[in-house]
Amino acid sequence: SRPIAAPTPRPCPPPRRESYRAERRTAERRAVAGMPPRRRSSGASSASSAVAAAAHPSQPRRSSRGGGGRAAARPREEALKKLQDWAEVLKGTEQGAGEVHEGIVASAAGAEFAQHGDAEVRMWAAKVLCEGLRIFAPTPPLNERQRKATLQLLLEQLASLATPKGQWFEHALGLLDALTEIRAFMLIFESKAPEEEEALLATLLAACLAAARADENDALQGRLAKLLADVFGEVDNFPKAILRTLLSELGPSSSPGGGVGRHRRVAARSSDLVRRVLAGIAHRNAAMSVNEHLIAELYPPATAAAAAAAAASGAAGGATGAAAVEIEAEEFEEALACRERIGSLFAAVYELFTIDSQLVNRVLPHLHADLLAKDPKRRCDVTSLVGRMLAFCPPRPPLSAAASAAAGGGPLLLERHPLLLDRFLERSDDAAEEVRLSALDGARALLLAAAEAAAAAHG
Repeated sequence: SRPIAAPTPRPCPPPRRESYRAERRTAERRAVAGMPPRRRSSGASSASSAVAAAAHPSQPRRSSRGGGGRAAARPREEALKKLQDWAEVLKGTEQGAGEVHEGIVASAAGAEFAQHGDAEVRMWAAKVLCEGLRIFAPTPPLNERQRKATLQLLLEQLASLATPKGQWFEHALGLLDALTEIRAFMLIFESKAPEEEEALLATLLAACLAAARADENDALQGRLAKLLADVFGEVDNFPKAILRTLLSELGPSSSPGGGVGRHRRVAARSSDLVRRVLAGIAHRNAAMSVNEHLIAELYPPATAAAAAAAAASGAAGGATGAAAVEIEAEEFEEALACRERIGSLFAAVYELFTIDSQLVNRVLPHLHADLLAKDPKRRCDVTSLVGRMLAFCPPRPPLSAAASAAAGGGPLLLERHPLLLDRFLERSDDAAEEVRLSALDGARALLLAAAEAAAAAHG
């Protein structure tokens, strides 16, 4: 019998290529129209993959899941060799010219590399992904799962900056510069869930703060500030957790000179980083979020406060004996904690004012009214705060150039808020002695600041 000849394979046209965002928009439109997802021909995909693999031996074959699924862990040496080869290939590829290398980027974001058990393998996977993000910016060929894995891996590498003497510090430093240049963390804002975006932003902030605390030579401050300012400058509404973290880090700037303990020097580094970041985004999007957060924390709605007070008084009135004592103790502890929290917020208001007055502009009318608060302790705290703010003169060179340009060199509030000055001076006749003393201290500081500003202007 004569053998049957195999049919000659017919050439398949190359598959249609679209960007990740275009594919996502197409899928969403088909879903809204009730149409099934578009499926590509498996024969065309297989043929094109084979052709690409023959032309580029270093490029992996892409699976039907895009290289994002979990796979058996590769041996360490094999994984390192492959990743180093891919990094070399991508390093020599210009931006926008790497279409044939999409498989490399997708595979590096897969579990067998991005979640490998060896730290060096993950570090090289991060380098490959960094080059891939540069080439394919702003639309990398990553699906949702690969995007999450990429961000988690990059954040893990940035955490190495907190150990300057560690094995991977120099590699992490190079990644920091490259990721900042290509604005890689803009991928955070492609998250579909707000909770995921908030968690990624919090992780990024925590990694940068830890790196700043360990930065004894101030070599990272500028780099970290630029990275965070670029990312946070795109945030529409700051999550409350992020704002609380930023405000909790604010504190008086401390020079690394003598007399300052190691703990205070470490805290000053993270505080300086936060000040730089807030100064960089004060005139972009942070002012509204910071003002609203401060007002909500310092001046909650009166109805809620009254309801809470009524509930507490009712509970105390209905209790007797040990229960009443326990309720009173809890109320005392809550009041003490509330007072400490308010004190911390007032300290943050001053620090924000010294960074850029835009960050507290909407808080100033509330402080004006608070100078007449019924509680003497509250009046004292507000009087002390307003006195410090009135006496503040912008530094030279300023932390925020835009803020100092309008300041004119003297005390910042004297010309802009004369009514605040008038009400502050009225506190020198307050019924409470501690309020009068706070007003006198503030007036003294204000006169000294005005005299120094006048002397500097004339000479």
